[in-house]
Amino acid sequence: NMASRNITCDFSGQKIEKGRGMIFVRGDSRVFNYVTRKSRRCDRMGRINRKVCWTAVYRRVMNKGGNKKKAKAEKYKKVKIQRGIAGVSLDELKKILVGDSGKAKRGAGGKCLTEAEI
Repeated sequence: NMASRNITCDFSGQKIEKGRGMIFVRGDSRVFNYVTRKSRRCDRMGRINRKVCWTAVYRRVMNKGGNKKKAKAEKYKKVKIQRGIAGVSLDELKKILVGDSGKAKRGAGGKCLTEAEI
């Protein structure tokens, strides 16, 4: 299917869209795909695509422009904040929650104590 082809330029590494680029077939039947004439001439002159700064290959090798989502995630880090609720301070809440089993809240008679008594 020609519409869904995924061809990249053999020199620059850029994606070649349908109807664009050129195919060069060497004498030994090796096929080269180029997105522009500039890419073809650079390759024929023997330039190394990893050293030519406008190519996608160079950008990948030199870590230029990496993953935007990763950079955004590093920029905004989640910070966990603990606060009190409606007039009760955080320390008081911790005291209440530590006695989850009820042992801390019960008095000598086994009755549950109110917050005022704690």
